[in-house]
Amino acid sequence: MGLKNWWRSITKRSRARTSRGEARRRAWGNWGHPEIERLEDRVTPTVAYQVPNGTLGNQAFGGPLGMDFDVNQPIVVTQLGVFDSGSDGLQSPITATLYQRTSPTTGTQVDQVPFAAGNPGTLVGGSRFLPLSSPVILPAGFQGSIVAEGYSALEPNGNATLPPYNVNKPWTTNDGGGLISFVGSRFSSTPNTFPSTVVNGGPADTFAAGTFQFFAVNTANTFVNDNWNLVQDNGDGVLSVGDRVQNTNDTINPGGITVTYGIDGFGTVTTSSVPGENLGTGSVAGAAKIHDAVAQTTSGGTVNVLEGTYTDAGGPITIDKSVTLLGAQHGVDARTGRPGAAESILNNSQGVYVSASNVTIDGFTVQNSTTRPSPATASTWAPAPAARRSSTMSSRTTSPASAWRTTAPPARPSFSTTCF
Repeated sequence: MGLKNWWRSITKRSRARTSRGEARRRAWGNWGHPEIERLEDRVTPTVAYQVPNGTLGNQAFGGPLGMDFDVNQPIVVTQLGVFDSGSDGLQSPITATLYQRTSPTTGTQVDQVPFAAGNPGTLVGGSRFLPLSSPVILPAGFQGSIVAEGYSALEPNGNATLPPYNVNKPWTTNDGGGLISFVGSRFSSTPNTFPSTVVNGGPADTFAAGTFQFFAVNTANTFVNDNWNLVQDNGDGVLSVGDRVQNTNDTINPGGITVTYGIDGFGTVTTSSVPGENLGTGSVAGAAKIHDAVAQTTSGGTVNVLEGTYTDAGGPITIDKSVTLLGAQHGVDARTGRPGAAESILNNSQGVYVSASNVTIDGFTVQNSTTRPSPATASTWAPAPAARRSSTMSSRTTSPASAWRTTAPPARPSFSTTCF
């Protein structure tokens, strides 16, 4: 997808004087470039095993029915689903379980969703979906199986080895553009167990039974915004981890970034395009702060802090991992000023505390830092004088790890530090 390489050179100091138009181009880079399509930007999730609406089951098998898949690139699973014969409501309770395959005949349960008889969840095609209590990230190399059980004569499953589907199987698979591979099917007559019998021959999606919804996830690049717009709910009707959010309300590249809240998107959700959605306070614990994004970002990755004002209340804005933080004006020389430009403003009374080496911070305004952060000492932090409690900065890289202060030297309004 190319995301990891977009800002490979950001640790170099950006000092070239440019025109305002060129500065804006460099400040935004390729975020939302119209010629670049990212899997993360697709609002609609991928349904792994897809059954057409109205499909009828052709087998009454009550035991666990599983279909195996391998993860090629990291994904986040947000909902599990079960086949609804005739798409007319479940006549029997069905349980969907996500397993990790640990051997050809064994598996460990990752998560489970029960479906009561009736019309639970959301009908998509011929399957019903309910959200996981918390989305699950599956890393590259994960070997999984989606299992459903509880089918009966009242609510039959589909089987592609039996008539009429041995001639014309109506259900299909969707790998999300190569994110996952479908590698086989399995079954068992013992309820509430991992199905150990592998189907020999036939398609990798032998059964119309369990399925799941997923998105691509790239935790090497995360995004923070104080003004997200909710564009898709994960099925629970309230703002929660796994919802899809977009930077619709921004002035720079509005609508160009769509991410999964709490996975690769963090901050505050202020508006909703989903009717009836309860936004609550606009954020969720563990997904509200810049530090939450840092915690989720892989070492060496990039935290993209979009335009807005960020406080990270409760302490200093803490960077405790080797990451790159890019503000809205990254790549623009702070010494010449950025009049009228949309900024990423760090507005925290305890400033910013860096406790890791190889941290690059570029393109921010820092203001109102007046209190000593903990665990910084007097030698590594000092409050800015009243006349200089706001400063702008271009690129800085830390080495070795230590705390640093947010006071700006009089001659150059940039970031003054004690460690670089």
